[in-house]
Amino acid sequence: MALRLSCPDGIAGKILRLHLPTGTPAVSTMIAVENRSGQRQVNILSPGEMLWQIPEEESLGNIALNYAKLGITHIWAGMDHLLFVCCLVMLAGSFRRLLITISGFTIAHSVTLALSTLQLVNLPIASVEAAIALSVVFLALEIARGPGNTLAWRYPLLAASLFGLLHGFGFAAVLQEIGLPPMALATGLLFFNLGVEVGQVLFVAALLLVIMLIEKSITRLRGTASLRLAGYLNPSAPICVATSYLVGALALSWFAERLQILLST
Repeated sequence: MALRLSCPDGIAGKILRLHLPTGTPAVSTMIAVENRSGQRQVNILSPGEMLWQIPEEESLGNIALNYAKLGITHIWAGMDHLLFVCCLVMLAGSFRRLLITISGFTIAHSVTLALSTLQLVNLPIASVEAAIALSVVFLALEIARGPGNTLAWRYPLLAASLFGLLHGFGFAAVLQEIGLPPMALATGLLFFNLGVEVGQVLFVAALLLVIMLIEKSITRLRGTASLRLAGYLNPSAPICVATSYLVGALALSWFAERLQILLST
């Protein structure tokens, strides 16, 4: 839910208190304040936090922190982006290839995020969102088919980079809606992107931990020796194949919904 308010007398230095009919929110609340000169201040209130004293003038440190938090919040809330990263993890098949693949995805989406946010390149957001869902379907299908001689399996860096350019436009759409502080464009853009990367790394680490725990439990039940660390990334493992079907089904439903919206506009 988005709510816009106009305060002619200004609110710099005052305390903003949230009053919600449903009580204390269970999710984070993003607040953006823009004064008459166009200066924008952004803050994220944690779940349960209901007060914010609006600073007279936001420092670069606060801008960096707030936009980094926005980046982390966005990547964790963007299920399509997370599922794409999940597919990259399964497609990589080894920690070395995973590091290279994730790096390619990061560099690619950072480029289009900057280009789109700075209004140098723009694409219709409805088309971008539909294409992002389709990119997840494509990778899920590749994983379900199993390792082969396709470009995605042979060169996951190429797939990650090409689709990363697309995902960058999706990140940019959110950042454009939030807005960047006019006096600190570079700081806001840089730290939003860094926040996205931090959130992405934390997600990959959590995902690898879950995969390792599940595979280790399976090997113990079978009475076999524990796998070496790299063995947990076996793309032919039943857990990877089963996950690919679930991810593909979800992404296909998102694509159908977004395509319907695209065709109706």
